[in-house]
Amino acid sequence: MPKIRVLFSSVVFIALGLFFNAFNYIFIFYLLALIHELCHILFALIFHVKVNEISFHALGFSAELKDVEFLPLAKQLIIFLAGPLSFIPSYLIINYLYKIDFLSIYSYKVALNDNISLLIFNLLPFYPLDGGRIFEAVLLKFLDAFKTKVIRSIVSCIVSVFLLISCLKEYQYLLFFFILFNALTSIFFFKKEYHNYLLNRVGKISNYPIRNTNYPKIYHFYYNYYQFKDKIISEEDYLIVSEIDLMRKKIKKS
Repeated sequence: MPKIRVLFSSVVFIALGLFFNAFNYIFIFYLLALIHELCHILFALIFHVKVNEISFHALGFSAELKDVEFLPLAKQLIIFLAGPLSFIPSYLIINYLYKIDFLSIYSYKVALNDNISLLIFNLLPFYPLDGGRIFEAVLLKFLDAFKTKVIRSIVSCIVSVFLLISCLKEYQYLLFFFILFNALTSIFFFKKEYHNYLLNRVGKISNYPIRNTNYPKIYHFYYNYYQFKDKIISEEDYLIVSEIDLMRKKIKKS
């Protein structure tokens, strides 16, 4: 069973919603977010991906899927697209709740608008939204990993500028800070994220097709071998040697 984590931000958001008599809006918001995340989890389990943790926060739900990035591209895309495509079951559930008079006509219209907004928003190429993950997974099929992550960060920052302006115009301050936080994180922690990505690859790529290159570049969907003059070294050996060199440099500095 995955670990369930309820963040304090969700409690505050619900409390404020109830205080301002916005129960229907809160219910619809979290219902759509829950269906969205359950669709991700369903297809992750179908492909035998372990769900480490499910978090409940102010902006909905998020599931931590173990090593989903090391699945074949097609399976990754299915898992990532499952979230936006939750639009379909969400639409059916909204209509059912309206038919049994659980939702008023106003709440029904709000729910339909929120469902469409969630679909469009999650398909934007902004990491860590589904659109950003899909964009990265497709790029990894054609470009080396470092270049892909640089492009992903640049595109995310460009998209974030338009999203931030839109949030300010619509007074969506909670979403504004979420987008700003993720945009800044992608910039300031880029090296650390890429370093963790490289370490996480070790031991998981032995079944990948082999690719020989003359330069030490990581191509995500391959087990890379590098040619140095008359010597060939595997990607894992290269990463281990690089990590040892990095540790030695840190020791010298300290």
